[in-house]
Amino acid sequence: MANDSHPITLFPRQRAAAVQLDSWKQIAGYLKRHETTVRRWEKSEGLPVHRLFHSKLGSLYAYSSELDAWVESRRPDRLADSGPNPVFGRTGEIVPFERPAPQAALPSWPGSFIARGAELATLSRVWEAVRTGCGQLVLVTGEPGIGKTRLAAEFARSVGGRTTVLTGGCEPEMIGPFAPFIEILRRLVRSTPTPTLRPLLRSIAGSVELVQLLPELGKHVRSPRPLVGTTPEGRRYRMFDGFADFLAATSERTPVLVLLEDVQWADQGSLLLLRHLVRSTCGGAILFIVTYRDTALDGTAPTAEILSELRRDPSTTHLALRGLTEDHVGDLIAATTGPETPRWVVSAVAAKAGGNPLFITEMAKHLIETNGPSDAVTLELPETIRGLLDRRLLRLSEATRKLLALASVVGRDFHVSVVEGLAHVSEVAMLDALDEAVAAKIIVEDSRSPGRFSFTHALIREVLYGSMTAARRVRLHHQVAQVIEGQAAGSCRPPT
Repeated sequence: MANDSHPITLFPRQRAAAVQLDSWKQIAGYLKRHETTVRRWEKSEGLPVHRLFHSKLGSLYAYSSELDAWVESRRPDRLADSGPNPVFGRTGEIVPFERPAPQAALPSWPGSFIARGAELATLSRVWEAVRTGCGQLVLVTGEPGIGKTRLAAEFARSVGGRTTVLTGGCEPEMIGPFAPFIEILRRLVRSTPTPTLRPLLRSIAGSVELVQLLPELGKHVRSPRPLVGTTPEGRRYRMFDGFADFLAATSERTPVLVLLEDVQWADQGSLLLLRHLVRSTCGGAILFIVTYRDTALDGTAPTAEILSELRRDPSTTHLALRGLTEDHVGDLIAATTGPETPRWVVSAVAAKAGGNPLFITEMAKHLIETNGPSDAVTLELPETIRGLLDRRLLRLSEATRKLLALASVVGRDFHVSVVEGLAHVSEVAMLDALDEAVAAKIIVEDSRSPGRFSFTHALIREVLYGSMTAARRVRLHHQVAQVIEGQAAGSCRPPT
């Protein structure tokens, strides 16, 4: 009989009438474990799985009532010393999560972590589900500098003492395929106690393929006999499965937190591996936190397609980070440059930075260091911010950049008819340029007033405006005035 005073976290609710489960996937899902684990339980621990010997090869089934009884038979008499989150070990016994090996250092920032309480609360709720053996994915999106990396790092730091934290990052110029996962695999190997590593790898069917990613694993893996008719696709699948089994096995010793950064730059192989891991480890205590710049995605690219597919998964939570409020801007500046920072600095930065934490801190430090003016209109941008925005604009076509430069003369808000009077391009070319800018989240169209657009960030408009000479700007301002006057006169002309 179950001991109600010590419930098992793995099975948080009572089972109803017996249900027949007709595949390893269904059995693993019912037990909330990885398929590799339940297969091992059936082989070495007598998990009650039945086979249909007179039906098609490989047919099997199990009854939920028998699985429940097996679980109860594995329950120790006392769980009081097991801690709050006991889980099944690799041989079927219930064991507490172990303390992981020392983790790699997470990045740190000066000052306090401000204004992300709601996002941290969401991550904490997701983490509670993960600790019960329900794998989760969190997608953290936002513009450059909005705080994606810091949010993920601060959360990882808050749970890192009792978690295996694995980090990997993508770069604009990747040195090779699977680069972020090579980094993650290396950290995974180093976080696994040495006495555990070799037998664990030898118990994983696809571990030999992991040597492709990390050659140093070769000394721990027994090379199997070459497979006849092996294809590159088959080897890649076994490599993906081996990686998933390694993560799942690690999650039986301790919860796992995987941080994958800047996925907008990931190669296709890494994205396919991410998708496979998320889907194959859903029964493990594993949380994937994936950050990317949604402003840098081409909606038709494979990256956007795979991320959109993952976003629709029931286990996925999406956190879209927004700019800070003006009150939080003041708090962040005080934490960065000191509480004695003049009020005019806060006002000037708040007017320009659009709530972006990176822009706020860089502009505040720039003003303090240069004793800049109190007039927000004449505030110069630090090179760090200007370079970041320049790189974002350079991803656009030349025609789109030219059109946006004209729009910047009109103001942060502009109507397409005014820009049309300045551009001297065909209507189709102009609309194509606007579509590209909207897709890149450089501008946004007012849904209540078709044809009216706004720059998503005041600093983007400022960089475009500053890219022209003063003489050109004066001339364009004169032309804008003429276009607006002409449109006003046309609207007032009496009908003929």
